[in-house]
Amino acid sequence: MDNVQAKTGATIDYTLTTNETVAIKAMGLFNTSTNYNLIITGLPIVILKTAAFTIGDEKVPASLNLVNPNYQTQSSKVEIATNIKISLRGATARNLPKKSYSVKLVDNAGADTDIPLLGLRNDNALDIRCHVY
Repeated sequence: MDNVQAKTGATIDYTLTTNETVAIKAMGLFNTSTNYNLIITGLPIVILKTAAFTIGDEKVPASLNLVNPNYQTQSSKVEIATNIKISLRGATARNLPKKSYSVKLVDNAGADTDIPLLGLRNDNALDIRCHVY
């Protein structure tokens, strides 16, 4: 994919492979540029969305989508789409740049619901730990 250029909104047909790094140079206004490295890991993608709530000590409603990418077939799919309640976790970690979170999987009524994530056992609790060391 050397020296491929695309205008804003254009698409590039390129087959991604796991464990690949793709160098991207984004051009801005006045011919400024920013370089990015897109790393294709094959790891699942977790998308958390809150409705304008600040995540703190009390659990707030949100949603969780778990996307399982398949770069060989170019057919990523949403494995899980569920409601959650999320809060900060840890006493010391909350003062670090990256936060860790405690997540409860819930149904539309807000009651705990057990869901198997990534082939693991059914559970309604999930810890998302961000290590900065």
